[in-house]
Amino acid sequence: MTQDIHKIIEFDNNFCKYIRKNQLDEPYIFVFPSNLHQTQIFLNKKTLLLENPGFTYDKNIDFVNLKNELEKIKRNHSKINFKNKKLSDIYFYKIKEIELTINLLKSLGTSEFTKFSKELYGVPSKISTAISILIILINKYFQNSRKTKLLSRKEVIALFESEISNNNFGNWEIIFSKKLLSHAIISKNKRTITIKSKESYTRDEIYNLIQHELFVHATRYINGSESLKIFGLGLPFYEEFEEGLATFAEFSRHRHISTILDAAIKTLAVRFALKHSFIETYVKLNKLLNDSEKSLNYTIRVKRGTDGTRGAYTKDHVYFSGLLKLILTQPKLLLNKNKYKQFLLFKNGFMHLKEYDAILAIYLKFKNLN
Repeated sequence: MTQDIHKIIEFDNNFCKYIRKNQLDEPYIFVFPSNLHQTQIFLNKKTLLLENPGFTYDKNIDFVNLKNELEKIKRNHSKINFKNKKLSDIYFYKIKEIELTINLLKSLGTSEFTKFSKELYGVPSKISTAISILIILINKYFQNSRKTKLLSRKEVIALFESEISNNNFGNWEIIFSKKLLSHAIISKNKRTITIKSKESYTRDEIYNLIQHELFVHATRYINGSESLKIFGLGLPFYEEFEEGLATFAEFSRHRHISTILDAAIKTLAVRFALKHSFIETYVKLNKLLNDSEKSLNYTIRVKRGTDGTRGAYTKDHVYFSGLLKLILTQPKLLLNKNKYKQFLLFKNGFMHLKEYDAILAIYLKFKNLN
């Protein structure tokens, strides 16, 4: 191993350690409102929200130290002879992404939050918004009311543990949380899969979560980590591709419109939230969904990070926009299993597709050194 290669690996280790240590790869942890229960209690009282909740956030983050450490990383990056501009650019743009993430967290509860969220995750396009509305309306009029077997928590854990064991995923802990706004969240750092607590689950719901969390998120993390750690942690701005692929994995299992309904609603919720307050967003969603509990949950999701007035945490739209982009730019993905498996090697984004073969060569080169 040459000295230059050794320095690249050392830099990769230090940079990824900095990201993981400060949980900058999991910003949703900080975006969760500390006074969320006060908002949810309105629904329990079956009382319409009469004012915006005024979310508050626990900013237990040393932003000065974060910035200083990142400046040191930037200086170290400039000193390394990568001998490969593509690899150098991967770290350059990942640093840019982390800078935006820090600014996003620093702006929690302010009008600046939406600005940084847009820079990180973008906003729903008019096309994705229109298709989302169409899917919601189709599902509304053609809902499948067939009965399905309900599973207990014990059965849910058994299904997950069976898939983990049979597919050699290693050690992952399955836990439940009442605080969760998503159906499930995977933590690479803690190696946990957290599932939203409720009384019972359908088998389809759990197999969708298994496809999404295990066979996409965990698989790309585990495979990517066999090379430079950045490939498992996530190349710059990988989220839209990642969530689009995970949504496709769910849809490909039984190709039912209900599978992508959640992603469509999230897209529309973001669109509403960008132009309306918390209450206005909730009312608009409830008028469309006719389900106060779901409408409140989606509203809280897209209003995380804001003060409850106009603005949004726009990340929720990437599930649907990522799926649409995959279908439009990677049609072979729908027909070719080998093409699909290729995208499970590491956490790439759409910006890496044009040079995917060259990036794959870098991944394989450093994988072979381990």
